[in-house]
Order: sequence, then C-alpha cells, then structure tokens
Amino acid sequence: MRGFLSFLVCLTFKPITIQSSQYVVYSPSIVRSYVVNGFNNSAGLRYNHDSSIARFQGVYYAVWNGNMLPSEGKPGQYNFMSMSEDLKTWTDPAIAFSDDAHATNPVPCNESVCIQWQPNLFLVNESVLGCVWSGSNGKGGNVAYFSKLSSRYGRWTNLELLFPVQNSSDTSTKPFTLGYSWELFATQNPVVLSGGRILAPVVMTAVSPDIKFGHLRRSSVLWSDDNGNTWNCSDGTVIPTALGAQWEPDVWQLPSGEVLMVSRYNNFSSPTAGGPAADQHMQYAQSTDDGVTWTDLRALPIDTITTRMQVIPQVTAGNGIARWLMVMNDWHPDPFSKSGWETDGRLNMALFLAPQTSVASSALGFTPGIGVSEPGERAFYPQMWQDSPENVTVIWSSGASPRSIRIGTLALPPLPETGKYVVSVRNNTVLPARPVPCNASALPHGASPHCLTFWGHQRLETSSPLSVEPVRTPERTYARNFSFGAWVRLSEREGGVTLLDTRNALAGFALCLHNGVPTVYLGPNVSLNGTMNVEPAMDSAFANTIVNATNTGQLVYYGLSLTSPQSENLLGTVNFYFGTEDGGAMLETTVSMHPVPRDLSSQPYNITIGDVQRNQVHSSLIGLSGNLYGMFFFNDTMLPASLHAQIANSFGKSIGCHTPLSPWTDEKSSARKNAASDIAAYRKKRDVNDADFGQDTALASPVLWFNASDPGSVSQAYPTPSAPDPALQPRVARNSSTGHEVLELCGMHSASVELPPGITCDTSGSGLGLTARFALTAKSFLPRVETASRKQWTAITLGDGDHHVRIRVATS
Repeated sequence: MRGFLSFLVCLTFKPITIQSSQYVVYSPSIVRSYVVNGFNNSAGLRYNHDSSIARFQGVYYAVWNGNMLPSEGKPGQYNFMSMSEDLKTWTDPAIAFSDDAHATNPVPCNESVCIQWQPNLFLVNESVLGCVWSGSNGKGGNVAYFSKLSSRYGRWTNLELLFPVQNSSDTSTKPFTLGYSWELFATQNPVVLSGGRILAPVVMTAVSPDIKFGHLRRSSVLWSDDNGNTWNCSDGTVIPTALGAQWEPDVWQLPSGEVLMVSRYNNFSSPTAGGPAADQHMQYAQSTDDGVTWTDLRALPIDTITTRMQVIPQVTAGNGIARWLMVMNDWHPDPFSKSGWETDGRLNMALFLAPQTSVASSALGFTPGIGVSEPGERAFYPQMWQDSPENVTVIWSSGASPRSIRIGTLALPPLPETGKYVVSVRNNTVLPARPVPCNASALPHGASPHCLTFWGHQRLETSSPLSVEPVRTPERTYARNFSFGAWVRLSEREGGVTLLDTRNALAGFALCLHNGVPTVYLGPNVSLNGTMNVEPAMDSAFANTIVNATNTGQLVYYGLSLTSPQSENLLGTVNFYFGTEDGGAMLETTVSMHPVPRDLSSQPYNITIGDVQRNQVHSSLIGLSGNLYGMFFFNDTMLPASLHAQIANSFGKSIGCHTPLSPWTDEKSSARKNAASDIAAYRKKRDVNDADFGQDTALASPVLWFNASDPGSVSQAYPTPSAPDPALQPRVARNSSTGHEVLELCGMHSASVELPPGITCDTSGSGLGLTARFALTAKSFLPRVETASRKQWTAITLGDGDHHVRIRVATS
C-alpha cells in the first residue's frame, strides 16, 4: 500500500509571517555531462579528482589532478585542464602548468617523483583568470603556486609562492609562524573580498622533527593585496580538541565584511571509536580582519559526511545576493563501513541554501536541497560556478576507480530571487536493500546494461536454504569440492569486497576480492590478516594482472575450484581463474590449502550475494560495490579450466563479450588439458548426455545460477529486482477537491523548507507558530515510530543537528 503525506504549510515567526504563496517548489532540470570519462579518454587518465571550474572571456575552464595510474598521490599525477564553449564538448585533457604548450614558464615536474594537487580557479579580475594549486615537484613536500592566464586559449604564467625566513633575508616555500615551518596545501577556490584582497584557502601542516607529520595542522588562508604578485600567510585556526583533523577549508565574505570559513573534521573513525558525530563533520570559524586572524573552529550542526564542500553567493540580475549556496553531500555516514565513508557515504551530492544576511548564525543556517548528482552515483568534491542569474554549474568527482570528472548545470527554472522561498525535494533517501538494474548512463560507453548495481549495502539471498552436505568421517568433517565464478565490474576494490557469503557462527566461508584479487575467507573470525585465508600471492604476476584490470574498470571474470583437505595430513588446493571482457587466454594459478579447524559447509544455509554485514556484523569485509552480471556455484564439483572458460563464455555472450575466453595454455599449468577430454570426463562422472550439455546450456544441477540478463533465472531464486515505482517518488500534484498544488512525499522521502534570516527560537520567550494542512493517505506510510497503542509518522522536523523538534502524526 502506498503512503503519501500531502501538505500546505503556513509558517508564522514572530514578528515574521510567511504565507504558502511565497513558496515555490524548486525542481530544475539538470544537464549532466563528462569533462573527462575515467573509462575512456585520450590521455588514458584513470584517476581524476579535485576539480574546479570557471568561465573566462567566454570559455569554460575545468582543471583537476589526474594520473594514468588509478590511484591517488602516485608519481605522474599532474594538474590537467580542459576547455569548452558550451559545457557539452570539451577539449582533450592537457597538462596545464608543466607543459610549454600551455605555460610560458612550465613548472618542472619529473613524472617519476612529481605529484601535483588540487587546482583552484577564480577571477582575479575580468582580464585575469587565476589558479592556486600545490605540487611536490621534487621540493621535498608540497609547494604552493599561483598561476594566471591573461587571454582565453592563452598560456599560464606560474609563480612559486615564497615567504620570509625567520631572522634572515632569505625566502622559503614554507612560511614560518607559531614556532614552526609549515607545508602548504591549496584546498578550495580563492575569493576576492570587497576591498580587493585575495584569500586562497590552504591547509598548513607543521614540519618539525618533534612532531609526526600530519599531527599538527591548521585551516588557513594565503592573502594577497596586489593581485597575486606577493602573498602572506594567516596563522589560521584549529579544532582545539583535534589539532591534526582540520582539512580543506573554504571561505566567503558576508555583506558586513565578516569572513566565514567552513572546514572538514578529517577523522573517519566512528563516534563509538572516538570519531566525530554526523553533526560535527563540518566546522566553522569567523574573521573580522579580512582573514588575518580567526576564531577557533567549532561544529556547524548539519548532519552530513566528511568531504570537501564549497560556498558561493547566488548573485541576482541586479548584482545583489539572493542567498548563499553550498554544494555538499546530503547523506548520512555509512554505519556499516569500517571508516564511515568507503562505499555509499559520498552519495547524493546536493545543493544547500542559506539566507542572505550579515548575521553569521543565519548565514550558516544551510538547508539541504535538491540532489545534483545522479541517484546512486558516487559523487563528491564538488565546486561550482554561477554563469548567470539563471544558471549554476557544478563540477565533481564521479566514481571510485576509474574516476571521472562530471558537470551538472542547474538550468531552468532558475533559483528564485528575493521575495520567494524554496521548498526542495531531497534525494537523501535510504538506498534500497536490494540491488537495482544498472543505469546505462552510469556505465562505460558501450557497456551492456544487463547487470545489477550494488552500492555496498545491497544483497540478494536465496529464497530457501540450499543443502550442501559435507563429508563426515570419524576424524573430521570437511566440505566437498566446489566451484564458483562471477562476471563483475568493481567500483570499490579496497579491502575485502564480498561476492558470496555462506557463513554463520559455526561454519561456512566467504568468497571475496582482496584489493581486487579473488580470495577464500575461512575461520571463525574472518580477518584480512588472518592465516585461514586462501589467496594468490599479492606480488605474483597473476595478482598484478588482476589488479591492473580491475583498476581500469574492466568487466572481469573471477573463478575458482576448491578441493578441501580430507585429512589433517593432506593439503587441499584452490585453482584461481581470471579473464577479462577482451577475451583471450584465461589466467590460472594454484594455491595450497591447509586443513581448516571448522566446517566449510553449514547446511542447510542461504547463500548471500553482496552485503556481508547483515550476516557477520563484526566481519572486516565490506559489501560488493559495483555491477554484477552473472554468478554460479557448483557443489561437489571441481571444474577444470576448460569448463570455467565455457561457462564464462556462456555468460559473456549475453553481456557483450564478443571474444571468447580460452583455457590457460602455459606448459606449467596444471589445467593444460584437452578441452574435449575434460568435457567427456565431466559428462561421464555426472551422467550428463549431449542434450544437457549444448552450447548454451548450463552444467547440471548448480547450487546457484544467477544471470542478470535473464530475469526468469533471477526470479527463480529471488524476487525480481526492479526500479523504484515512479508513483512512490516525491512530486507536486494538484488536489482534486481544493485545486491547490500540494507536495506528495512517500516513505523515507523528505523535502526541505527555506526560511528567511533572523528566525530564532530561544528560552527567552520568543515564539514560533506553525499552521500546516496535510493529509495522510495510507496507514502504511513510513518512517514510523510504533508504541503499544498507536503508530506515529514524522510530518515536520524543525531545528538542526543539535536542537530539533519533530511534529508527528499519530494513528491508533
């Protein structure tokens, strides 16, 4: 049954009254495109991150740091740029500051040691585009640079920033203050204050033999009063209780002249392990002297995650300020991941709104609004640019690995200016418990959409227990042979990513990927460092080939065949197989398996695909994040290489792999056998006749056979995954009886309501009145709080992360 909450609200704040006619539902069209696609680009860049965008003399410039290696902070990471006149077609990525084709004085950067970071664009004035960035460049740590461009399609001029050395006439790239030298790391777009001063946000990290690097940091700014020719460094500010945790500040100026800063609380531990709560991830400080000195950082009570954000003014047609805009993830920290953000914490990159005011407390009162990124897209590190009163363009990092740079333009209708307030439908709904069909636009160009997307918390579970009877002898119990294979494209490969889990408290095993390498996890307490795990040597050629393929976002086949040890004195074996969508020879390696002091089988049991956390709360593994095309599991069968290749190819035909995999042909491989004799031997053992073993026929009696391109096979074991019902999405509708437009919300959906500045409720007696008309159209409406006698549904929440009140609807 569907449940909708439909309402009209009149908010009365003494002495301010806002009528419903002053509100508009803000739901603009969002035109998204790629600046650089990490799966396919002319420069071969697999890692792209830390982007910025600006429009200069009619041309849009996008800059970011990128690398052909799919990893962050590795040598060969340059700052790149691309240009566009229409936000649709972008020039090929080009090295911006270290190539004489694009710089008058290229910054030396040896790709074997050099790492460049985080370019941040701004307009120095109408005639000069500026960029502040950092790079190691063989300097023994990061150095800050100011680069400027004086004509469109021109070349950059680079300036290495130098600061006075204490008690000397020399200069250094590391400013000295507060008793230390400080390494500088540029973070966000600089701003030009009303008086002409440039403030460039940076992180300062103390460099001292007495302090471990990174244990003392300050959020700060560099300032220049001469258009970037010379620079000074503020002492910045800290979180008093976490001197190494501040990271990536952003600054903006209020009409009063006061400058505000927001900064990350860069601690990924969960609150139970001493980390910050959700409403402490953003910290703020204030400056009344144009950024020279700052108050201490303190929590900005907005429930969110730990990542980079940016604030800009919404400039009106008359060059005024309508409100403050912030881009940031409107999401909750991942309660299941080890660090709180690996998988789905960086979803729903959204637009937040705050009133235009000179009062800091109101200007920091951000209301979460519309989602800018696509549903389910891993999107983070946004920056934005307002091109006109009608258009705001946001740029962000998209995906895990490969990682892309995308943009989204918030087109018509424009954000309302003065006199109107906004109701925004939020996209921060809980991800479905089940995976959903793949979105073709989120896949590499030309990739088959016949797959299911997992975001780390989704799982499929067999609808009934499956009997996998172990062998029992007087001495011990052991699992029979089994074989497994899957076609997967990973978006998250760090740590242990679960493909299939059979464990319970006493028995079972998990088949996973350890940093992309297939692994069998065993033992009562699965640990990435445990001795009971069976995997290829991580430094082997086999493992290196796998890591290279998964890092580049390829669709890959993982397979294994296991023979369990049948006595304490014998070793078992695990044959691992690997192939890619490009076809060719399938790789194989064999690893010995020692006796396991527990049952590998736990029968009967349900096989879980994807999310491990609901099976093993204390497991160090994480759920699958990526696209699953097909999977199989055979009990009491150790398939040879030829049959792995045949099954992989049977899936491959339906998912667009046109070149078949073939068995490994190395002379040293134990699987180098004649394929025909392998098939004949299998038929004889299983009594399978020719009709049962045709070209497109599955092998006999698999315990699990999952093919995402065949909805029938999926529905046999699981309820068929489907896309969300459009009728269950928030929408604006017209009430048939009253003629009023109403906002309909369903289930976990919510909408935010923008408020004017100056509204407070305190203990001194100031009041708040609220008149709301709403209808609960189904009693199954969620979320709800149940008591013994009635059910309650949250209709309205007022306040922030620190202080809030909920208005609930109750039914008996």
